[in-house]
Amino acid sequence: MATEDASYISELNAAYPADGDPVGEGGGTTTGTGSTRGHLNMIKYALKTQFSGLTGTTAVTASEAEMNLMDGCTATTSELNYLDIATLGESANSKALTQNATGEIMIGTGSASTGVTRGLAVTITQGTLIDLDTGNNFLWTPAAADEFSFTNEASGTGQSGFIKLINPSGYAITLGGEVKAVSTFATDVTVAGTYLITYFCDGTNVYVSASASLV
Repeated sequence: MATEDASYISELNAAYPADGDPVGEGGGTTTGTGSTRGHLNMIKYALKTQFSGLTGTTAVTASEAEMNLMDGCTATTSELNYLDIATLGESANSKALTQNATGEIMIGTGSASTGVTRGLAVTITQGTLIDLDTGNNFLWTPAAADEFSFTNEASGTGQSGFIKLINPSGYAITLGGEVKAVSTFATDVTVAGTYLITYFCDGTNVYVSASASLV
């Protein structure tokens, strides 16, 4: 019998075994004359090696069409491995993004990240630019006169969110050059109070609007 030595599906030769080859060489961990697995055993070995992550008795329910959505045509091994995630609902580099059982998504949980959770407000300290790479929503309580300004606008293209501004003592608020607002914006939020500011970044400028002072 013409035999082969394969550990992965791509290494299997569809021409083997040939018509008329002895059936006895089709099984077993070795052939009768060498260390190569028999064909039947080798097919099982290649499948279990290729799909080593499929353990237990849970069926794979994703359809071929759903798996092919990975690249719009035919999913490769590398693309399927994007699904090899550590924890549902937590993002990871070069992995598919999922949400956990309660519909939450944790963004940037790596050792060098900020651990920002979608919807969790990032606290802005006095004199600090609002960094669009650190989150979508922010809490800002100036302790003195302060500038309302952003950084990383280019990477924040299309980003929007909310900023809760608590101005406890009517500190003067000025606007950075990239901030676009109605002419009375700075004057309005300089009055002591709590304001909800909405923003949208186009990659260069950040367009903002503030509520009236909230009780």
